[in-house]
Amino acid sequence: MKSKFSSLKKNLNSILAMVSILTFGLVLFGPSWSNPFVFDDIIKIQENSDLKTEVSILKTLIYPYQKNTTHLRNDPSRPLVYIIYRLCFQAANGQPWPFHLVNTIIHCLNAVLVFLFAGLLTGRLFLNSSLKPGTVSAFLFLVLPINANSVLYAYALSELLVTFFLLAALYAYFKSEKFVS
Repeated sequence: MKSKFSSLKKNLNSILAMVSILTFGLVLFGPSWSNPFVFDDIIKIQENSDLKTEVSILKTLIYPYQKNTTHLRNDPSRPLVYIIYRLCFQAANGQPWPFHLVNTIIHCLNAVLVFLFAGLLTGRLFLNSSLKPGTVSAFLFLVLPINANSVLYAYALSELLVTFFLLAALYAYFKSEKFVS
């Protein structure tokens, strides 16, 4: 019974830590949602004819690379990024706030994955089930300027998505039974 209670307490503490990480990230980057587009955001998002057009997304999603003579179109090698850009553009008629909001949410989810991954690694390497290493790692990940740049710069969505899928894959691999044996 005591083991069941301690396991439940640890799960609740983990959930509380993850909610704290998400909340802190949203509060920290919330003011950036009113930022305008800057640098490549203007050319690759605001002036991108593929995002503005009412043509089917399938016609603008994939096209031959050699026909991409202007820099004002989507990159056909990044379809997921383009689909998210298109949804954000359509959601607010080209306003920057949905792009910044999506970047913030993905960055916060990345921090949660850092929390989970760091906790898993410290638990395996040091036989320590403390939440402190994961929590500290996640909060540092949230606030480090090199990571914050990807959140504030709307065109950096691809960096956030790469981080998300890489951390998710690493966590899944290290959590799997194949890694344990």
